[in-house]
Amino acid sequence: MQSPSRLAFLLLGSTLALGFFLGSDRIAHAVALRRAQPETTVRGVATQEVRSDLGLMSVQLQRRGTNLETVSAAVVARRESLLKDLAARGFAPGDLTVEALDYNVYEPAPAGTKEINPERHARGAEREFLVYQTVRIRTAKVRELLDYSRTPVDFANEVQLGRGRPEFRVSNLDDSKRELLEAATKDARRRAEILVAGSGSSIGNLLEASQGVFEVLSLENPRSGGYDTYDTTSIEKLVRVVVTLRYEIVRE
Repeated sequence: MQSPSRLAFLLLGSTLALGFFLGSDRIAHAVALRRAQPETTVRGVATQEVRSDLGLMSVQLQRRGTNLETVSAAVVARRESLLKDLAARGFAPGDLTVEALDYNVYEPAPAGTKEINPERHARGAEREFLVYQTVRIRTAKVRELLDYSRTPVDFANEVQLGRGRPEFRVSNLDDSKRELLEAATKDARRRAEILVAGSGSSIGNLLEASQGVFEVLSLENPRSGGYDTYDTTSIEKLVRVVVTLRYEIVRE
């Protein structure tokens, strides 16, 4: 005869096993129902035209020579001329940042060097100095910046002036992004309703939502690349947002 404790242990094990079986059966049934529930996945797209309100560009002045004072004075004089030119074009002092004057030193190449590399050594038998200074432009006057970037580059008093490519940005895209996400979500819902129209079904609960690409494109060439991108070459831009939504389909 089995002891009462052993019998109780066996009954407890049988009860747990039965409960596990019934629970697993309910879970499997719920999963089967979910799988049997039809659903659809749709994409929504929204676009908005925006205008850049921030322009960025760097201008560098440099001259190379054997006399540090002479070379530095030439760069400083050219810088003052540049600042006057930018002021005449409408740029305010607050739009400009003048970095410190700096220089590199180039020693003559060792005796017997067959080919002299001017990026490493002086071009002759004397020590040389490359003096340079950068002026950075950060302005809301984007049209004026674009016009300036298209003017010819001069070479005055042996001072070379080099300009970086201008960049045009939108300083605050948060508001536009919120509006576009809302519009893209409505577009996705509309597409889902079109898909089930006339089928005897309707769109049910939203099962999943995710944001896709967020693109800032040139309005002149708004070709989507299918990935997040930010065009900085144009003033007029097109912002494009894509969302992906998954809905259940309810049989009527």
